[in-house]
Amino acid sequence: MHIKRQAQIIYPKDTAAILMWGDIGGDVRVLESGIGQGATSIAILRALSGQGRLTSYEVRQDFADMSKKFINGFFGRTPENHTIEIRDIYHGIDGEYDRIVLDLPEPWHTVGHMQTSLVNGGIVVSYIPTVLQVKTMVDTLKESGWSTQIETFELILRPWKVDGLSVRPEMWMYNHSAFLVSARKLAEPNAKLLEKRGGYIKKGGQ
Repeated sequence: MHIKRQAQIIYPKDTAAILMWGDIGGDVRVLESGIGQGATSIAILRALSGQGRLTSYEVRQDFADMSKKFINGFFGRTPENHTIEIRDIYHGIDGEYDRIVLDLPEPWHTVGHMQTSLVNGGIVVSYIPTVLQVKTMVDTLKESGWSTQIETFELILRPWKVDGLSVRPEMWMYNHSAFLVSARKLAEPNAKLLEKRGGYIKKGGQ
């Protein structure tokens, strides 16, 4: 929380929810897009505990270099199960993943790609700052035909002071930081919806 940083990080209250709602741990393959400072990458790698694999997409070379240095410094080494790639996820996803974590301005542009890159039963969790972005993301997921169990929520942390007979809420709290949108991929897409839409990939292309 007190490190000098050049990119905004996802704070612990949201990071914890991403790990839980994304069911991240053990031998799973995770794709992260929007590495920023690398704080979320560290949390994911700790949850994987040396198993599974994390691939991070980042469009900015300076952020990739900065985050790599930060991550290596935290672990005291370069994690063997982590790869950083300089690329734009809006243009496509290579490989197949069990979990996808997004911290992007327009995450809905990745929904079409996830139809083939997210395994059946796989989970995507997107960190989204504004409600208008949430609306577009959720609508796109619903129209995709492959997503189910779509959830949208925010987390508010209210600390309490417990000091002798003084037991009360603190005068401040961690209020809104961002929304989280999660969804799971159906093993069989909603054929009726796809037919109605003319086929998601055919229509949307993104």
